[in-house]
Amino acid sequence: MKHAQLIFLILVGAWTAVPASAQTTTCEQWGLVPLLNNSYIYQQNEWNSTSQQCASVGPNAQFKMTAANFNVTGGAPATYPSLYKGCHPFGGQNQNQGVCTTGSNMPILLSNVTAANTSISGTMASGTYDYSYDVWFSTNGSAQGAPNGGTEVMVWLNHAGSIQPFGSKIGTATINGAGWDVWAGNQGWKTISYVRQSTTSSASFDLLPFFKDSVSRGWLSNAYYLMDVEAGFEIWAGGQGMAVNSFSVSVSGSGGGSSSSGSSSSSSSSSSSSSSSSSSSSSSSSSSSSSSSSSTSGGGSGSLSCSAATGSLWSNGYQLNVTVTNKGSTAVNGWKTTLNFSEPPQVTSSWNVTLSTSGNTVTATNCCSWQALQPGQSTSFGFQGNHDGSFNPPSCSASAN
Repeated sequence: MKHAQLIFLILVGAWTAVPASAQTTTCEQWGLVPLLNNSYIYQQNEWNSTSQQCASVGPNAQFKMTAANFNVTGGAPATYPSLYKGCHPFGGQNQNQGVCTTGSNMPILLSNVTAANTSISGTMASGTYDYSYDVWFSTNGSAQGAPNGGTEVMVWLNHAGSIQPFGSKIGTATINGAGWDVWAGNQGWKTISYVRQSTTSSASFDLLPFFKDSVSRGWLSNAYYLMDVEAGFEIWAGGQGMAVNSFSVSVSGSGGGSSSSGSSSSSSSSSSSSSSSSSSSSSSSSSSSSSSSSSTSGGGSGSLSCSAATGSLWSNGYQLNVTVTNKGSTAVNGWKTTLNFSEPPQVTSSWNVTLSTSGNTVTATNCCSWQALQPGQSTSFGFQGNHDGSFNPPSCSASAN
């Protein structure tokens, strides 16, 4: 739902790869953790609060809230810690949305989907929350911008407290052997929610029957594109101890897996999402802390520094985190960084930036007005790419643009 807006901001160190045999803890308001070589992404998404929120993530695709004591009454929830697979919409609209995971077979035309099998197991705790799937559909298969005219399908497995889905109740349904209350409303895109009449903390089923029911009710079209499947907790009150212990999703069908959101020439920014609960898969990427030497350019009142660090590294891929800092005495409204690699960078996805590649050089410019830098301020962006067996971080220089 719109009220569960996901802001997907990556700071250096916020997106940390989880080694297969270890856990990592994030307390960043917008912290991200890619799992299973970016097959799943955990997102903190504390979009409506500044209270402390910490989560232990991994070693498999899973998380547990280790610090959370929210107290929001009515209206939108405080936060939406969750995992997703696919291409999250709202790219370029906010700080870091439109980012795709790897190998999801999404976006995919709904008419081509033959199955969307998923399983999840979670731990509930005291508080006011829902524990649910959130599935996004767009009209054009692009993760850029809001999916206006598209559909959001939610599947609530559990909930507690005086909350209800967006819209109004429109009926009931029996799907996958369980009874569901059906709610729906329109907020620029259509939202249809299925609330399980008998709550559960674990499930294993095909999401496709929910999609077919939504089509039959006129709230979804077979001509729309399935963008991603998300799962986690929308939390209004409490939160500590809530966990997704395991989560998986596999979308079958032909013609999926291509989106404008993940290209190296597009900008990705913040992410808006609804509620969904879940845990993930297993993570096998290893982290690396190697970094390139930073450089300062521009001189005088407008000098900018740039540093690039390897956030994670696996057998044939890498994640690079880049920080640009205004070390001058006047504001810089636009900036450009140049990153020189020792081999072709083979960029596959990016966030918080607009990229172009020529040979061994990547040129990055700010994507959004919120990236203007006051004196002493920094901003961060990142991208992922492939390598041919070895990887060295690039040199980095920055200048006003």
